[in-house]
Amino acid sequence: MPLTDSADPFRPRIRAAVLGGYPELAERLGLDPLAELARAGITPELLAQPDEKLPVEQINSLLERSALACAKPDFAVRLAASVNVMRLGLLRFLAHDQPTVGQAFDRVSRHMRFHNEALSLWAERSGEVRVIHLDLVARALQPMPAMVELATGVTYFNVRAISGPIWNAHRVLFRHPAPAGGEHASLFACPVEFACDVDAIVCRAADFDAPNRLFEANGGDRRAQLRAAGLMPESRHIVDMVQRLICGLLPTGNCRIEVVAGHLSMTSRTLHRKLATHDETFSNLLNSVRRDFALRHLVASNRQLTAIADLLGFKSLSDFSNWFRRQFGMSPTQWAKGHMSSSTP
Repeated sequence: MPLTDSADPFRPRIRAAVLGGYPELAERLGLDPLAELARAGITPELLAQPDEKLPVEQINSLLERSALACAKPDFAVRLAASVNVMRLGLLRFLAHDQPTVGQAFDRVSRHMRFHNEALSLWAERSGEVRVIHLDLVARALQPMPAMVELATGVTYFNVRAISGPIWNAHRVLFRHPAPAGGEHASLFACPVEFACDVDAIVCRAADFDAPNRLFEANGGDRRAQLRAAGLMPESRHIVDMVQRLICGLLPTGNCRIEVVAGHLSMTSRTLHRKLATHDETFSNLLNSVRRDFALRHLVASNRQLTAIADLLGFKSLSDFSNWFRRQFGMSPTQWAKGHMSSSTP
């Protein structure tokens, strides 16, 4: 099953609500917000339409330009502090109707696509530690450190909102290199490490058992009323959810059915059964996403084959080449040359 435009991991979008605090922050840091928005191709009217969606690369470009213009490499984190629960749209009701921090996090993360189509968000426990993982699907095409920092900041500050003002993480981890300057550790109020293997927030496991400060006992009733009125999005189709998790997990080299099932809070057997009701298997979906990614990378990027192999989750270039030959009857290099020849007038 090829990825459709509506589930295109190379053009994911995010709600314009994330820019709600942009004009004030930009002006405070000495920028002309309207000029910066115009340079990014964003009209001021969009800021008054928080549910409109913009391509994540467009937001990333705005944040990177703004950071350079005001010499604040932590600009995205500063903006994230303004994206509170109320700016998450209908997802805020999911955060309000769960009694514990962990339950609220799980509910919101499962429906994150309705706010940020590019973000896969999940948490895993390791002893006394809970690790919140963030995978930005769009980074498979190009690095987006500003968007990663924005998503991490939004997650961090909203976990604090439902946990209480004294909550802090153990540390924050980023894959991208450390920028020159910046006050990341001060903004997060915890150590921040760069050039790591993951983008993640590390906190105490017990934090997820704490009461949700925003819990409203009638939140579920209100959510049911919104759904009945057609205003609350239903859960995503299981095939779509699995596709998107595969997109996010492929570059990590840890895209296995048990991992995907864990992110969906089910067993591998249950996931297999649910996919079977749609005449799909995990292997078929994994292969389909890989085929789509492989061709797009060969056409639209200048990456070396070894880098493409890594992004597709293969252990070696030879594994990727052998798989590609089985899929398309030729090597990646031959396919790319043939595509270039056919597209040359």
